[in-house]
Amino acid sequence: MARRAAPPGTRTLWARERPDGPWLLDVKLERVEAGEWIYRRNEGVSRPLDEIGIELSGVPALRPEIVLLYLSGSQHPHDVHAAYRERVGQLDPPARRWLDEALAIVGAR
Repeated sequence: MARRAAPPGTRTLWARERPDGPWLLDVKLERVEAGEWIYRRNEGVSRPLDEIGIELSGVPALRPEIVLLYLSGSQHPHDVHAAYRERVGQLDPPARRWLDEALAIVGAR
């Protein structure tokens, strides 16, 4: 397989085992400055890099409140509101507070 660099401005990489196979991996490429993750849709939202991830059965993943923040920029607002209502009650109080503040900054609430 040929190796090539991602074009400038690439924000997501998808991977699969075979050209005709299902997508297996979604990798987000994000801006980080001085140890702070910066939300690409609004620089007013940031968080220490060591606070954006969790481990689920040994697999690194974004924290749920950050996933919900990304959904706030979805092209399908009804999906966002349904996901928010379904998941927000599962967030611990600090995560819910952070998400509410972030959504207020980006104007999604």
